Amino acid sequence: MLEQIQAFIKSGASFSTEIIVIGLVFFAIERLRPAEKDTPFFKSDFRQELGFALINALIFLPIFTIFVALALNYIAEPLIPYQMFAGEIEALPIVLQMLLGAFILDFSTYWRHRFTHRYLWPVHSIHHSALSINWLTGMRLHPIEILVALFFDLFLLHVLGFGGAGMLFAMVFLRGYNHFTHANINLEYKAPLKYILASPKYHRWHHADEFAAHGKNYCSTFSCIDLAFGTFYHPEGLPKGYGIGDDQAHYPQALHGQLLYPFKKILSKKSKK
Repeated sequence: MLEQIQAFIKSGASFSTEIIVIGLVFFAIERLRPAEKDTPFFKSDFRQELGFALINALIFLPIFTIFVALALNYIAEPLIPYQMFAGEIEALPIVLQMLLGAFILDFSTYWRHRFTHRYLWPVHSIHHSALSINWLTGMRLHPIEILVALFFDLFLLHVLGFGGAGMLFAMVFLRGYNHFTHANINLEYKAPLKYILASPKYHRWHHADEFAAHGKNYCSTFSCIDLAFGTFYHPEGLPKGYGIGDDQAHYPQALHGQLLYPFKKILSKKSKK
């Protein structure tokens, strides 16, 4: 468990540099080949999305990493005292560890993503409330979703026996690819690659405010996971719009309002019962 904790902490330690470097790269790419030409780089909710990125990386991610690691240490290890494939994974070449780790983490992302859509929508709707999508939207996550993600990922890593440099690469790679698929870039893959990897145009359909696209394209990187579980959706063209439908009109604009939104939504449902 210690190796997984260290990998998550190292992954988060480079976050400020990552925002600057990746921001500059995508600033150029999104201007050269935009998917949505009317979407400015510094869009109307840029400050809110940057705010989520910073508070999650600097405050909630370190705290939640320690909390989840301790919880799993006292709950998971007594129930599952051994790591299933630790020896086999460590025997693999480092490149294969990295690739396998990335696929395993995206598999975890897929099921955690489906879980949040079905059972934690007031929380996950923060991410989907963006009316225009660019690379920074990938960081638009409520802290509770960060906590859920850490629990899913750390538990899976511990049970399977991952750790070390291979897992650190997998986490950094998936996070970087997540920025890429959210970027405002006019790019899609042709067959057979589109059935293996997600593209920016592919993921835009996950954010689409269109009925046919609801419950589709949950994976972050490997579209073959969506294909395997019947949630692959990749029509021609781009969505007509994004957002959370009827709830959009009542959605708060300020960062603190968005942080409180899931709790108010849950309390309002209870009061109606």
